[in-house]
Amino acid sequence: MQSALAVAVLLLVNSNRVSTVRFVRGGSVRLITGVVLCLFVSACVSSQRRPSNSLVNDSAKRAAVNWDIEYYSPKDLALQEIMKTPTEFPILFEEDYYVWERAKIFLMKYTKGVAWQDEASGVFLMSSDAENNEESFHYLVSKKMTTDGYNYVVSCLTWDHRETPNSLLNAKNLSRFMRRGELEADLIVG
Repeated sequence: MQSALAVAVLLLVNSNRVSTVRFVRGGSVRLITGVVLCLFVSACVSSQRRPSNSLVNDSAKRAAVNWDIEYYSPKDLALQEIMKTPTEFPILFEEDYYVWERAKIFLMKYTKGVAWQDEASGVFLMSSDAENNEESFHYLVSKKMTTDGYNYVVSCLTWDHRETPNSLLNAKNLSRFMRRGELEADLIVG
């Protein structure tokens, strides 16, 4: 048996599959399907390939060093969501009252109050001003009637009629509050 192994052993073991073992001895070829032998050999081979726990831990540590881990705070996630909010959006007639009232609430609480409301040819306007140490803002909320509701437009510009990153953030925050009732007050500039 040992001489047969010494002459040649063709062992085809792939993972945990049972294979055929050929023993070549002195010119005659015997084909033996050895389930027990193959299981034994595959168990030996797979046990040699199995990494130790310390190798697994070291590999995990090396992989973790190469990974970029990003952490987002709730404030960061809210900022991302606000910046995805459009400042022009449609609202159905049933929802209009609540959306318009939220705009009023925002302007009354976070600005100098509602400066004026107007209706001209089906377009409703609400305006207000706000100031902080760095910039002064002018808010304008308008809605125009459509067949099934209103199209709203929210804008926030500096007093010199420019859109800055802060004014855009304010407009989108107000727009999100009007649409969904969710306001990030600590992200309001002004």
